[in-house]
Amino acid sequence: MSKNVTTQVMRYLPDANREFFMTNKNGVYLKTPTTLCNLSTDQGLFFVENKESMDHDLLLSSLDETVTAYDCEYNLAQHNFPGAVFPKGLKYVSYVQTNPIPTIEYSMGPIELKKELMISRDYDSLLVRYSLSSSSPSVEFNIAPMVAFRSKSEKQLAEDDTNFNVETVPNGLFIKNNRIQRELFIQLSQSCQTDMTKEWFFNFEYESWSENKAEREDLLMPGNLKFTLESGSECIVSVSLNQHDPDILKMWFEKEMNSYESKLNPTKRNKQVPSLA
Repeated sequence: MSKNVTTQVMRYLPDANREFFMTNKNGVYLKTPTTLCNLSTDQGLFFVENKESMDHDLLLSSLDETVTAYDCEYNLAQHNFPGAVFPKGLKYVSYVQTNPIPTIEYSMGPIELKKELMISRDYDSLLVRYSLSSSSPSVEFNIAPMVAFRSKSEKQLAEDDTNFNVETVPNGLFIKNNRIQRELFIQLSQSCQTDMTKEWFFNFEYESWSENKAEREDLLMPGNLKFTLESGSECIVSVSLNQHDPDILKMWFEKEMNSYESKLNPTKRNKQVPSLA
């Protein structure tokens, strides 16, 4: 990675080289910088075990969010490209913490937004909660998933779109890659508008550990999920190998959060919530 790119990343968050890491008993994990700006091919939001190769596959590289209020648009994502960083969402980061789960807070004028990420302890799923403070105005929210569908040690290059099938499911998208026969469900806890316009984004740049030059890959955006986040409300995103009932996502997140908090504080009693089975 060029010195120019690294300097721009570090400018917004001093701990840019630190990582969030969470895993579960099924071998599902997330591994990404605290900036959420992936710096190498083995970083991303949703890795799953590949029993044939005895390795892991990266299915979801990132969730790129755009928040709109009062005709102002804020892009929260950040990516490295040759000689440039775009967007520059890290300038909105106001706070980062790792316990009990990875948490990032954003400040955008009158908008205060919290993003929390966790790997489910028992299921092949990543859960993300977006919480808008009660003092913030309602906002229009757009989530653009960036999918990889590759081994963690490989790089994806743009290919024929027919290798990817995209369909709608309740409150979300279903993505299937026919080349590696992998499936992914991305669903929200609230109704949303789904735009299934597939689009390739090129030349994401990463550090190379074996060569003195940058590595590059292309990522596919299978579609957009658009919704309104009301003042003081929250929305849960489920990224999973299986389809779920959107109505249980909030309870599911609370159950998982309670489990993580109980691990840090054993005297805390677990809440009783419905099983996903």
